[in-house]
Amino acid sequence: MKKHEVKEYTFFYLYGDEISTLVKKDGKPLSDQEQKKESERVKKQVEELQKREAKKDKAKAEGKDKNDDDVTIGMVMRACKFVNPRRERFRGQDVLVFDFEPNPDFKPHKLIEKALQKLAGVVWIDEKAHDVARMEAYFVDDMKLAVGLANLQKGSGVVIEQAFVNNEVWLPTYEEDHVGARVLFKGIRANDVMRYSDYRKFNVETLSTIGNPKLNQ
Repeated sequence: MKKHEVKEYTFFYLYGDEISTLVKKDGKPLSDQEQKKESERVKKQVEELQKREAKKDKAKAEGKDKNDDDVTIGMVMRACKFVNPRRERFRGQDVLVFDFEPNPDFKPHKLIEKALQKLAGVVWIDEKAHDVARMEAYFVDDMKLAVGLANLQKGSGVVIEQAFVNNEVWLPTYEEDHVGARVLFKGIRANDVMRYSDYRKFNVETLSTIGNPKLNQ
């Protein structure tokens, strides 16, 4: 291991995307300059998401919204084969467990479909909620991310866990990423572990007022 870092974030969801703000590095709070830079980064990210959603709303209104980059259940079901169904106990709950592997009959067209067809692993599904409690997935072959520039190597994978928080909503609790890649002529290996905790619920009130009309001069 050449480098080890521990980072702590606060985060919230906007349009389904996670917006994270770095608050500590290796147990130490950020400096004033680092906090300012992080706030500017988060503000820019929020603005970009707002612009993206505005474009989506416009495309929907015009009937042009294709959602080409969205991963749908149907897409996963076509790209993968689910085999060896069984029942297990996970975190005290009854779960359905399936192994999955690439479907050789599926013909991918988009990049996301090509990525899905190279995945194999195991998925644990809460039997009552019909939601994913845990998933382990890894690439069974190399995945080209850019022509001749980047290559995600075979064996790269992810572990994801979710929990039903406050008996209200499914939210992530754990993620583990193992990445091996080649960018140009350089090899990169990284292992990331993310733990989610201290979820809080906020109530936000919005007050709209209508001002007096302006008289034309």
